[in-house]
Amino acid sequence: MSWRSDEEEKYSRLYQNGYPAGRPFKCVKYFDIDLADTLIDLGCGPGELSKQAKQYTGIDISSYVIEQNKLKNSGTYYQSCLTDLDGLTGEHFVNGVCFDVMEHIPPEHIFPTLKSISSLDIGTWYFAICTRKSKKLDQDGNNLHLTIRSDEWWQKRLSDFFEIETCKPWKDLVMCQCTN
Repeated sequence: MSWRSDEEEKYSRLYQNGYPAGRPFKCVKYFDIDLADTLIDLGCGPGELSKQAKQYTGIDISSYVIEQNKLKNSGTYYQSCLTDLDGLTGEHFVNGVCFDVMEHIPPEHIFPTLKSISSLDIGTWYFAICTRKSKKLDQDGNNLHLTIRSDEWWQKRLSDFFEIETCKPWKDLVMCQCTN
Protein backbone atom coordinates (compact mmCIF):
# COMPACT_ATOMS: atom_id res chain seq x y z
CA MET A 1 0.00 0.00 0.00
CA SER A 2 1.10 3.58 -0.58
CA TRP A 3 1.50 6.19 2.13
CA ARG A 4 -1.71 7.90 0.97
CA SER A 5 -3.84 4.77 1.09
CA ASP A 6 -2.36 3.79 4.47
CA GLU A 7 -3.22 7.22 5.87
CA GLU A 8 -6.70 7.16 4.35
CA GLU A 9 -7.39 3.80 5.93
CA LYS A 10 -5.90 4.83 9.30
CA TYR A 11 -7.90 8.05 9.59
CA SER A 12 -11.12 6.50 8.30
CA ARG A 13 -10.85 3.89 11.09
CA LEU A 14 -10.07 6.58 13.65
CA TYR A 15 -13.09 8.69 12.61
CA GLN A 16 -15.35 5.64 12.67
CA ASN A 17 -14.30 5.23 16.30
CA GLY A 18 -15.02 8.85 17.28
CA TYR A 19 -11.70 10.60 16.61
CA PRO A 20 -12.17 14.20 17.85
CA ALA A 21 -12.17 17.36 15.75
CA GLY A 22 -9.33 19.08 17.57
CA ARG A 23 -9.87 22.72 18.51
CA PRO A 24 -10.92 24.59 15.37
CA PHE A 25 -13.10 27.20 17.09
CA LYS A 26 -10.32 28.10 19.56
CA CYS A 27 -8.03 28.65 16.56
CA VAL A 28 -10.66 30.73 14.74
CA LYS A 29 -11.05 32.87 17.85
CA TYR A 30 -7.27 33.21 18.27
CA PHE A 31 -6.86 34.49 14.70
CA ASP A 32 -10.20 36.39 14.71
CA ILE A 33 -11.22 34.79 11.40
CA ASP A 34 -14.42 36.07 9.81
CA LEU A 35 -16.41 32.94 9.01
CA ALA A 36 -18.71 34.98 6.75
CA ASP A 37 -15.94 34.93 4.12
CA THR A 38 -15.26 31.93 1.87
CA LEU A 39 -13.29 29.33 3.79
CA ILE A 40 -11.35 26.22 2.81
CA ASP A 41 -10.50 23.85 5.65
CA LEU A 42 -7.60 21.48 4.93
CA GLY A 43 -7.77 18.39 7.12
CA CYS A 44 -11.35 19.27 8.02
CA GLY A 45 -12.12 16.11 9.99
CA PRO A 46 -15.78 16.15 11.04
CA GLY A 47 -16.30 19.60 9.53
CA GLU A 48 -16.95 21.53 12.73
CA LEU A 49 -16.31 24.90 11.07
CA SER A 50 -19.02 24.21 8.47
CA LYS A 51 -21.58 24.83 11.21
CA GLN A 52 -20.73 28.55 11.30
CA ALA A 53 -18.97 29.30 8.00
CA LYS A 54 -21.08 30.95 5.32
CA GLN A 55 -19.29 29.32 2.33
CA TYR A 56 -17.33 26.27 3.43
CA THR A 57 -15.16 23.75 1.61
CA GLY A 58 -13.61 20.87 3.55
CA ILE A 59 -10.78 18.59 2.43
CA ASP A 60 -9.73 15.44 4.28
CA ILE A 61 -7.80 12.27 3.47
CA SER A 62 -10.48 10.11 5.12
CA SER A 63 -13.20 8.99 2.71
CA TYR A 64 -15.32 7.98 5.71
CA VAL A 65 -15.32 11.44 7.31
CA ILE A 66 -15.97 13.13 3.95
CA GLU A 67 -19.03 10.93 3.33
CA GLN A 68 -20.28 11.68 6.86
CA ASN A 69 -19.79 15.42 6.32
CA LYS A 70 -21.74 15.30 3.06
CA LEU A 71 -24.64 13.66 4.91
CA LYS A 72 -24.60 15.80 8.07
CA ASN A 73 -23.05 19.21 7.31
CA SER A 74 -23.50 22.07 4.91
CA GLY A 75 -20.70 22.96 2.53
CA THR A 76 -18.68 21.24 -0.16
CA TYR A 77 -16.36 18.35 0.63
CA TYR A 78 -13.52 16.58 -1.18
CA GLN A 79 -11.61 13.49 -0.20
CA SER A 80 -7.96 14.17 -1.05
CA CYS A 81 -4.41 14.02 0.17
CA LEU A 82 -3.00 17.52 0.68
CA THR A 83 -0.24 16.82 -1.83
CA ASP A 84 -2.90 16.55 -4.55
CA LEU A 85 -5.10 19.64 -4.60
CA ASP A 86 -5.22 20.07 -8.39
CA GLY A 87 -9.01 19.72 -8.36
CA LEU A 88 -9.23 23.14 -6.70
CA THR A 89 -7.33 25.00 -9.42
CA GLY A 90 -9.31 28.07 -10.39
CA GLU A 91 -11.16 28.26 -7.06
CA HIS A 92 -10.63 31.32 -4.84
CA PHE A 93 -11.11 31.46 -1.08
CA VAL A 94 -10.72 34.49 1.17
CA ASN A 95 -9.43 32.33 4.02
CA GLY A 96 -7.72 28.97 4.27
CA VAL A 97 -7.21 27.08 7.50
CA CYS A 98 -5.00 24.12 8.28
CA PHE A 99 -5.49 23.42 11.99
CA ASP A 100 -3.83 20.47 13.74
CA VAL A 101 -2.93 18.80 10.43
CA MET A 102 0.68 19.43 9.38
CA GLU A 103 2.13 17.49 12.32
CA HIS A 104 0.29 14.37 11.05
CA ILE A 105 2.25 14.42 7.79
CA PRO A 106 5.54 12.47 7.59
CA PRO A 107 8.65 14.68 7.37
CA GLU A 108 9.44 13.59 3.81
CA HIS A 109 6.00 14.80 2.67
CA ILE A 110 6.09 18.26 4.30
CA PHE A 111 7.75 19.99 1.32
CA PRO A 112 5.35 18.59 -1.35
CA THR A 113 2.38 19.26 0.93
CA LEU A 114 3.30 22.91 1.48
CA LYS A 115 4.04 23.30 -2.23
CA SER A 116 0.59 21.94 -3.07
CA ILE A 117 -1.15 24.11 -0.46
CA SER A 118 0.67 27.25 -1.62
CA SER A 119 -0.57 26.70 -5.19
CA LEU A 120 -4.14 27.45 -4.12
CA ASP A 121 -5.65 30.92 -4.59
CA ILE A 122 -6.21 31.95 -0.98
CA GLY A 123 -6.27 35.46 0.47
CA THR A 124 -4.96 34.55 3.93
CA TRP A 125 -3.74 31.25 5.32
CA TYR A 126 -3.98 30.29 8.98
CA PHE A 127 -1.91 27.40 10.32
CA ALA A 128 -2.05 25.90 13.81
CA ILE A 129 0.62 23.21 14.11
CA CYS A 130 1.13 21.11 17.22
CA THR A 131 4.70 20.84 18.46
CA ARG A 132 4.33 17.88 20.85
CA LYS A 133 3.41 14.20 20.69
CA SER A 134 -0.26 13.45 20.14
CA LYS A 135 -2.51 12.64 23.06
CA LYS A 136 -4.36 10.10 20.90
CA LEU A 137 -2.69 7.05 19.38
CA ASP A 138 -3.56 5.09 16.27
CA GLN A 139 -5.06 1.58 16.40
CA ASP A 140 -1.58 0.07 16.74
CA GLY A 141 -0.56 2.38 19.61
CA ASN A 142 1.58 4.69 17.43
CA ASN A 143 1.85 8.43 17.88
CA LEU A 144 -0.30 10.26 15.32
CA HIS A 145 2.05 13.26 15.15
CA LEU A 146 4.66 12.18 12.63
CA THR A 147 6.53 15.49 12.35
CA ILE A 148 7.19 16.93 15.79
CA ARG A 149 9.38 19.99 15.38
CA SER A 150 10.00 23.36 17.03
CA ASP A 151 8.16 26.60 16.30
CA GLU A 152 11.25 27.85 14.47
CA TRP A 153 11.44 24.76 12.26
CA TRP A 154 7.80 25.15 11.19
CA GLN A 155 8.19 28.88 10.62
CA LYS A 156 11.15 28.22 8.31
CA ARG A 157 9.21 25.62 6.29
CA LEU A 158 6.20 27.92 5.95
CA SER A 159 8.41 30.85 4.94
CA ASP A 160 9.68 28.80 1.99
CA PHE A 161 6.18 29.03 0.47
CA PHE A 162 4.35 31.90 2.15
CA GLU A 163 4.83 35.45 3.33
CA ILE A 164 4.47 35.16 7.09
CA GLU A 165 2.43 37.93 8.68
CA THR A 166 2.62 36.56 12.23
CA CYS A 167 4.00 33.37 13.70
CA LYS A 168 4.23 32.69 17.41
CA PRO A 169 3.77 29.93 19.96
CA TRP A 170 0.41 29.54 21.69
CA LYS A 171 0.02 26.75 24.22
CA ASP A 172 1.38 23.65 22.44
CA LEU A 173 0.89 25.11 18.96
CA VAL A 174 2.73 27.37 16.59
CA MET A 175 0.17 29.82 15.16
CA CYS A 176 1.01 31.33 11.78
CA GLN A 177 -0.91 33.75 9.62
CA CYS A 178 0.42 33.82 6.05
CA THR A 179 -0.25 35.05 2.54
CA ASN A 180 0.86 33.58 -0.79
